[in-house]
Amino acid sequence: MSPHGAPKRFRVALSFPGEHRSRVKAMAELLAVELGREKILDDQWYRHEFSRANLGVYLPNLYHDESELLVFFHCKAYEEKLGSAQHHLDLVGR
Repeated sequence: MSPHGAPKRFRVALSFPGEHRSRVKAMAELLAVELGREKILDDQWYRHEFSRANLGVYLPNLYHDESELLVFFHCKAYEEKLGSAQHHLDLVGR
């Protein structure tokens, strides 16, 4: 729920490096069975939103304001690509 009591758009937001897409996709599909696909923020399911200009400005809103639970899949590739903790702060810390 949002601070104003309204439900958030996504129950779960996933963040991961592309190298692990197949593993994360399997988990996303399992979550979708329980929660509904529309409640899982996965870049492949929302391509139209992820293919916009200024994505770096738009993403923090999706993760911070429109998602209840953020799930980060950490690995060496993730840290190398996304700049370690700074990426997480950008998404949730605002």
